[in-house]
Order: sequence, then structure tokens, then C-alpha cells
Amino acid sequence: MNSAADPALLQALRDIHPPEAVAWWPPAPGWWGLSALLLLLLLLGFVVWRRRGRLRREALAELDGIRRRVSRGEGQRSILAVSMLLRRVALARFGREAVAGLTDMDWPDFLNRHGGRFGESEALALAEGGYRPTGDDDLEALLTAGADWIRKNA
Repeated sequence: MNSAADPALLQALRDIHPPEAVAWWPPAPGWWGLSALLLLLLLLGFVVWRRRGRLRREALAELDGIRRRVSRGEGQRSILAVSMLLRRVALARFGREAVAGLTDMDWPDFLNRHGGRFGESEALALAEGGYRPTGDDDLEALLTAGADWIRKNA
């Protein structure tokens, strides 16, 4: 064997050539997995958004029903109904451990800590559960503050 390079063999060698371009389709398995995960997260987000929106719509519709009862003169029962509605929304939003044990002024204080604007008269109405006489203005303020709290938290 000859250790010197044969000029004919050198002429037969090809020059450096780049590999062929990688096709964009079909994607690698990792891209399929990432796409499936993204689709699942979007679906989950949509379901949570719809559920939360449904809770808000139903609670506000029930609050409108309570407002109609007030206009018919059923004010004292309406205070209890507003308090129970707010408690159901709070249970759905914050869980049983955070809400179930709240009584007296702890209940309106909890609502105010979570975005509520319940003034002193509304807080007393919620705390005393409708067992004291309440004026129509107080009841209207309670309904307005309740609707605002539901919009922020449901």
C-alpha cells in the first residue's frame, strides 16, 4: 500500500455538504405532548371560567329575586335570604373551613376583608340576621353591597 495520496482518489472525494433540511411536518413527539398539555390547560381554564361565571349569574339572579320580594314588603325575611346567599357563595369560593364557623360580626368582617363594602348598618343587619327592624334604605344598601361582593368573588 502506498501511503501517499493518489491524485485520482482525491478527485473522487466529494466536498463538504450540509445535511438535508429537516421537515417541519410531522412534529417531534415532544411537540405533540406539549400541544396536548396546552390544549388540556385551555380546556380546564375554560371550564373553571364557565363555572365561576355560572355561579355569579345564578347568585345575582337570586339576589334580584330577593330585591323583588323587598319591593313587596318582605324586608326582614330578605335580610336572612341575602345573608344565606352570601354564605353559599362564600362557601363555594373560599371553602367550608374558612366560612362555616363565622358568626356575629365575624361574618361581615370576613366579607369586608374579601372585597366587600358593607357599612356599619349593613354589617349589623348581616350579623343579627334580620332580628332587628331595618329601614328600606339599609336594606337597599345591603342588597347593593351584596351584589358588589358577589361580582368580585363569584
